[in-house]
Formats: sequence, structure tokens, C-alpha cells
Amino acid sequence: MKKMIQQGLSIAALSVCASNAFAHGDTGSVGAGVGASYGVIGGSFDLKLVDKLYASAGIGAAGDELGYNFGLRYYLADSDRVWRPRLVANYGTNGLINRKVCIWDDICSDGEYETFEGASFGLGQSVGWGSRFRHGFEADILYIVTDGGKEDRLDELKAEGFDVDGGSSKVYFSIGYRFSF
Repeated sequence: MKKMIQQGLSIAALSVCASNAFAHGDTGSVGAGVGASYGVIGGSFDLKLVDKLYASAGIGAAGDELGYNFGLRYYLADSDRVWRPRLVANYGTNGLINRKVCIWDDICSDGEYETFEGASFGLGQSVGWGSRFRHGFEADILYIVTDGGKEDRLDELKAEGFDVDGGSSKVYFSIGYRFSF
């Protein structure tokens, strides 16, 4: 029930941001990519709040579940620059475990996915091109501050004898394409 509420709120926030941007002509952007900033594999939407500060929301596929992310991005350079470094603060899906059941060492099921939510902070960048740099390549490197119990769950599953995919790294990357309007 908790995940359904979080996913519903994520979709609602994304819809509100989109409707406000188009109704009032505020500066924003849409993107697609891979990583937690995009709900693992999905899309994102940014809305300019004040000069250089943007609210961000992402939603996508996280294994066989819905991943989400929302947060803030503070750009250290103006939007008329080719390279725009930024500070990023997110909350949302930042952990994924694929639990596999193996009959023999080399015969395993596709597994079941579990997602974990928490806070992440880090650095990113956007490199623009085209008219007014409206197109861009972006990348973030983020540190997981809270993992929603992922590390404990990994230990629990390993102790029960499950083969699990879902590393214990506290650092993750996101990479994608963005179009600004």
C-alpha cells in the first residue's frame, strides 16, 4: 500500500509540474535516460523554480516495478552555457535487488525484483547543443545517504541462500538526454 501511495504521489507531482509549466510558460525540460534520476529506465521532467534552481521528477521501470524520483537541481552556471555543472538532491528509488532462485549453479529463474527508496546527493552536469542549447546530454554521480533497508535485505537474502543481483555500492550514476523549453 505504501508503494502504491508513493507511486501515485509521484505521478501526480509529475502531472502538476507539467501542467504548470505549459500553462504559465515557465522554463523547464523533459528527458529520458537510465539511472535512479529517471526511475531506473524512464523519463524525467524539470521545472524552473527560481534562477538556477529546478524541481525534478522522474518515473520509469525498475525491474518489474515502478521506479520514481523527485528532488532539486541547482545549476552552477547559467542556461546560456554549453557546460552546466550542478548539485543534485533526490528522494526516491535508489536501490534494486533481483532475487533469483537457482536449481543448479547455472540454472536460475529470472528472479523477483525489490525496490528501495531513500535520499541521495551528488554532482551532475548538462552539456548542451543546438539552438540556445535546448538539447543536452546529462550525467549525475550520486551518493546514497539512506537506502530504505536495502543492505539489510541483501544480507537477509544471502543468509537464506538466495542468489541476488543488486550490488552494495553507495554510489550510482544516471545518464540521459534532455530537451529544454
